[in-house]
Amino acid sequence: MQVQRIGYGIKGYYRLASLGQKWEMTPKDAQERLRILKFWERHGLSATQEAFGVSRRTLYRWKAVLKAAGDNPAALIPKPPIAKRKRGKNRDPRLVKRIRELRTLYPNLGKERLH
Repeated sequence: MQVQRIGYGIKGYYRLASLGQKWEMTPKDAQERLRILKFWERHGLSATQEAFGVSRRTLYRWKAVLKAAGDNPAALIPKPPIAKRKRGKNRDPRLVKRIRELRTLYPNLGKERLH
């Protein structure tokens, strides 16, 4: 039995098929952002801001992310908000030194006993 390929001989078929697969796997949020960007290209900034309530800066940021990803709509998936600055560890160096000394003397000592 011979396996036949559907797109054999059709220029660009497999590329288009892979883009379609990417589109189906892309979440609805990213698809909506791409649709807003296409609307912006067609109708301009003021119409887009009025229709969708998206700021100018956000549109340019989405456009830059999309361009950097090679026009892959999956790049427009919203990222979870994280703190820009995370708190560091504020431990007394003397305490850390003492714990290290105890750990080298008693390597099997648990944290409850150490406390």
